[in-house]
Amino acid sequence: MRVDGLDPARACSLRDGFAADFEIRADTASAIPWVEIATARTLSEVLHRLEEWTRASGLPSVRVTLDGRAYVLQAAASTTTDEVECAPSPAPAHPKRMVSREEARRLALALPEAVEQDHHGRPSYRVGGKIFATQWDQDHLNVMLDESGILTAVQDDPETCAEVRWGKRLAAVRVDLRRVDGKTLASLLADAWEGKAPKRLLRG
Repeated sequence: MRVDGLDPARACSLRDGFAADFEIRADTASAIPWVEIATARTLSEVLHRLEEWTRASGLPSVRVTLDGRAYVLQAAASTTTDEVECAPSPAPAHPKRMVSREEARRLALALPEAVEQDHHGRPSYRVGGKIFATQWDQDHLNVMLDESGILTAVQDDPETCAEVRWGKRLAAVRVDLRRVDGKTLASLLADAWEGKAPKRLLRG
């Protein structure tokens, strides 16, 4: 089981906190640190411990990859929406930012009648009152494609795109802005916009 996307201090905290009870491998010095936890014990025990650590660390969630799929674990006792994603593989040691947060915003707002509105403290991009993308954090944009679009995006570029589930529903693709190029992101946003736009904007 791999946990990535942590800052170096939290990666060290996770490594040290689990080392007494689990076999651990870790790289806390890379640009995007990661920690691997051996899962010889039951998976539920490992996940429970990880949820508790997430809460104690002040994180809203952590990304855990297991057998090619990953789970965005909410902090224990969290009231936020549970999400599950199929995570990209670890980023290169010196990732080159492909699309900035501001560039992603510009691409979203370039679509017809797209507007930006707050959504639980995060920017969301909407058309006709419906969300087609949210800026999840500095490095990731959730793009609300339909199910087939999400699966295709992940299959085409699993290092850049990850599945996002709300409960049991496949709801979005999480795009890593550190990896995606502008043309690909613009295409994903356009597809998501088309799925949410009023019919009058789709005519012609």
